[in-house]
Formats: sequence, C-alpha cells, structure tokens
Amino acid sequence: MGERNIEVELATAAAQDKSAVLDAKLAAKMAKYAIMNEETVAIRKERDVFNNDITMRLQKLHGKYSFFNQETTSSGPEGNGPESVKEELEEEIVYTTPFQGRWKEGNEKIAPDTYESTPRD
Repeated sequence: MGERNIEVELATAAAQDKSAVLDAKLAAKMAKYAIMNEETVAIRKERDVFNNDITMRLQKLHGKYSFFNQETTSSGPEGNGPESVKEELEEEIVYTTPFQGRWKEGNEKIAPDTYESTPRD
C-alpha cells in the first residue's frame, strides 16, 4: 500500500509540474500579447492624429482655394462619350487562310480565294 501511495504522489507531482510549465508559457504569451496590444493602440493613435492633421489641412485648402468648390464640366466636342459609341453588328469578319504556294503564270488577276498552288522545286 505504501508503494502505491508513492507512485500516486510522484504522478501527481509530475502533473503539477507540467501544469506549472503550461501556466508559465500561458503567462508569457499573455504578456507578449498585452505588449502587442499596447503597441497597436499607440500606432492607431498616431495614425488617427496623422489622418486628422491631413483632414484639417485639406479643409483649410478647400476653404482657401475656391476652385475646389467648382464642379467639372465637359466642354469637349459632342458625341465623344461612351454612350455615343455603337458597335456595327452588320459588319461580317471573314477569315481567309494565308497565301501558300506559288501563283501559276497568268493567274495574277485571280482573287486569292481561287488561286492554285504549284509544288515548289
């Protein structure tokens, strides 16, 4: 019975040691994430200050220069917008094979569709 108690106490001590190591690792990770969170908050504050500064500068420029308030107008020639472009679907595209072979003598005036090829020497 005494031997069994010793085995149980050793197993319990090993489990407690393992649990303590895991607790220490968890605490280290939590500390690391807390530091990262603080850095993230600081960076966000800097970004917000920077963005607010730029926004204020743009608002001052907007008030100072009146051309920021003007709307753009198109003063170009008529019929140059995307709505004026219409595709002509009536046009048919015909593909012909490239010229291969030689023309026979006397066939110079024949259209390429009706040419006759001769073997090359």
